[in-house]
Amino acid sequence: MSKIEINEIPMDRSLTGYLWMSNEQEPRVLENCSIEQSNKQHGANPALFQTGANPFIVEAELWDNANNLSYAIHHAGNEVVCQRYEVKAEDRNNPDNNTVDFLSHRMDGLKLRFLEYWEPWRDIDVLDVNGKPDDEKMPTLVMTRRAFVGFTPLTNKEGQA
Repeated sequence: MSKIEINEIPMDRSLTGYLWMSNEQEPRVLENCSIEQSNKQHGANPALFQTGANPFIVEAELWDNANNLSYAIHHAGNEVVCQRYEVKAEDRNNPDNNTVDFLSHRMDGLKLRFLEYWEPWRDIDVLDVNGKPDDEKMPTLVMTRRAFVGFTPLTNKEGQA
């Protein structure tokens, strides 16, 4: 993970994800299209990847499948926090990490898919039947980050028509 400036996010790469602008009621969904292409569809109201732009990007989660990069933008008060995550094959294959899907807000028919990274934190004591520490230790994992890796469709059971 690395913290980046908003203008470091590529405008011309094919991305999947969403952008939520400060003056819009719903997020803009990108499915394998560039921000430049999306901006052409929203001609009068382009998403500007500049500090101090208005309207501004409130939040965005973007996945660059060709380069295995995840971008997150979150507007927090007067600050825009942008992060880039490189998602490696070994990250996806690590048995401690897992993929989770979340229902989206105002993106009909889509769930947001994230890769959660879990890392060893410390071992905890295992207690015996009398509540006293045993000689055994139990490893503990803590989630260190969550990277957006695309969308997955809702199933009929989950509310998709």
